[in-house]
Amino acid sequence: MQTIFVDWGGNNVKLTWMPRMKLTESLIVTSVHAVCFRDGKVLLSQIKNRGFNYPGDT
Repeated sequence: MQTIFVDWGGNNVKLTWMPRMKLTESLIVTSVHAVCFRDGKVLLSQIKNRGFNYPGDT
């Protein structure tokens, strides 16, 4: 396993991967989304220089 930290749009992001793991098409994830509701409201994340997104939208 290998981990590095990179600057992603002014934010410190941790990236981890397993270089020897063979990825099949079913293991490749291109995005993750979530919609969170509470008291009739929807949770959004404010992303620097991009505006608002659903949590997990990169």
